[in-house]
Amino acid sequence: MGNGRDNRIPVRHEGRQTYVHVLMVEEVLGKKLPEGACVHHLDMNQRNNNPSNLVVCENQTYHMLLHRRAEALKACGDANKRKCWVCGKWKPLSEFYLNKRGYPKICKPCNTLEMRKFREKNRDKYNKYQRDYRAKNNSSEGGVTRQLSPIL
Repeated sequence: MGNGRDNRIPVRHEGRQTYVHVLMVEEVLGKKLPEGACVHHLDMNQRNNNPSNLVVCENQTYHMLLHRRAEALKACGDANKRKCWVCGKWKPLSEFYLNKRGYPKICKPCNTLEMRKFREKNRDKYNKYQRDYRAKNNSSEGGVTRQLSPIL
């Protein structure tokens, strides 16, 4: 509880340590929060525990979505945009590739540039891969040559 970075107010209640905002929500609901649920402060002020300022989130993932959307709204006026980790610009989600976990991190133009840099840095490995790929596919397709995209 309380890592020194937050302003949440810890309390001990019924033999367990919790936070005031959690107790406020549980009092309004008339029951304990479900397992995995968490509480979001609408105004981002962790000391404002007014029930009208608190939202119950079904899980931490949804809670973080609220924070990302609030950050986007404050930064660029559109909660549906995301910030590219490379160029730092706020762009619509359609301009991003999603990573393996389904999150947008790098916009498509920056991804193209990053891939070029990666291929340039690893040119020898990339060219060896191309040669091996051609050799493997030429032998299995009766000598038909397949063209791979060149390094730009």
